[in-house]
Amino acid sequence: MQNTVYIITGTTRGLGKHIKDRLLSKDKKVISINRSDVDLSKPEIVAIFLQTLRQKIKTEYRDCDVIFINNAATLGKIAPSCETTPLDIIQTIGTNFTSPLLFCNFLFSLDNQWKYFNITSGAARSKNKYLGLYSTTKLGLEEYLEFMKLEIKDTNCRGIYNYDPKIISTDMNHQLKKNSFFKNEKFEKSIPKDAKIVAEEFCNFIEKT
Repeated sequence: MQNTVYIITGTTRGLGKHIKDRLLSKDKKVISINRSDVDLSKPEIVAIFLQTLRQKIKTEYRDCDVIFINNAATLGKIAPSCETTPLDIIQTIGTNFTSPLLFCNFLFSLDNQWKYFNITSGAARSKNKYLGLYSTTKLGLEEYLEFMKLEIKDTNCRGIYNYDPKIISTDMNHQLKKNSFFKNEKFEKSIPKDAKIVAEEFCNFIEKT
C-alpha cells in the first residue's frame, strides 16, 4: 500500500538499515529511528520522544496506515551475573523490553490503522549460558505481544507479529562469536544469512501479511 508509513527502530546499521534501504528503494514513506534520534535504553526519554512522534503522525501522516517494525536490540553484557552491573541490566531491559512496550502503547493511542512487527530471536526460546538477560527480554516481549493480540478487537490494530529471521551476519552475531563466555556448538557451526537477503525476505513477509 502506498498510503502507508513505516516506522523502524535500529536503523544505524545491520538488518534495520537494510530494511530501511529496501523500503526507500520502493518509494515507501519511512520514519527511521536510530541512536541519534532517541536512546532506547532510557524509557523516560522514549516517552517524551513518542509525544513528538504522535504529533508528527497526526500532522504529516494522519491519512496513512502505520507499520511499526521493532528491530533495535542489544545483547547487553554477556558474562557471569557477578560481572553484570545494575546499569547493564537497566539498559538492556530498557532497549529490548520496556521501549518496545512503550511503542506498542503509542500505537494503540493512534487514530491510524496500524500493524506491529517484532523482529525477535531464536535465543528467546533457547537456554544459553550467560545469555539470560538478552533471551529473557526477547521472550518477554514476544509474550507481551501475544497478550496484546487479545485486546485488538474494536481497535485500530490490524495485526501483531513476531518474526524470527534466524541467524544473521550482523555485528551482534560477530559479537557473540568473539565473546569468551558464550559457547554454543550449533551457533558456532551455523552459516549466518546475509542481512540484505533477510531484509528482502522480511519485507516480502510484510507485504503478504
